[in-house]
Amino acid sequence: MQTGLPELTVLNRYALRDRPEAFAAAAGALAARVGTEGEPGVLSYRFWVDAAAGEARAVIDYATPAAWIGHHESAMGWPEMTALHAAAQLVEVRFLGPVTDGIRDWIAGSGLTAQVMEGAVPVAGFRRQGRRVVIAGRCAYGIGDAQPRSATTMKATVTVMLKQGVLDPQGEAVRHALGAMGFGGVEGVRQGKVIELDLAPGTDETTVREMCEKLLANTVIESYRIEMGSA
Repeated sequence: MQTGLPELTVLNRYALRDRPEAFAAAAGALAARVGTEGEPGVLSYRFWVDAAAGEARAVIDYATPAAWIGHHESAMGWPEMTALHAAAQLVEVRFLGPVTDGIRDWIAGSGLTAQVMEGAVPVAGFRRQGRRVVIAGRCAYGIGDAQPRSATTMKATVTVMLKQGVLDPQGEAVRHALGAMGFGGVEGVRQGKVIELDLAPGTDETTVREMCEKLLANTVIESYRIEMGSA
């Protein structure tokens, strides 16, 4: 049963070979491409850098173990992946969830030198999806939800962006990485987020706007746009 929860989470640890800024630029470019062109089973792709320790970390959520293979089959030859590995050496890969024979075979044939650890199995957890909370194989609906979906269920799409004039380090890292790859026509990049809400019948835009003001956006530095429609 598809729940929206990742079946496999992978924690990567890197030793920096270059300046932290170089790793951040490479990671930003790679994450941007995976998000737009990569394996659709990659649910999230996040990086951190610890300049003082000379290390970096990545946390990647995959819908299935097959998505891990699909991601590596498609992305390992990308120049963005090459740039990431030039900026940092992968030293540890920790699998949280099922590791299939297909994954083991791929690793065996890849020449990977990082330490690989597996064995952790999921026991509990949840993931929020709009007004819903997916809990270990089932969907717990909020008060007032009579059923998962109906013909009159509404959907709100909220786009959140940093306000003009607010520093966007992630966008700047992507712009710098694009320039380094030869895309000199990009003068600015601003990153944001899109939030989709499945709403009970009768929930109006005013209510969604209150959600934005109270939780979904930091209105001191972010602006938001709401689009209402049927689900």
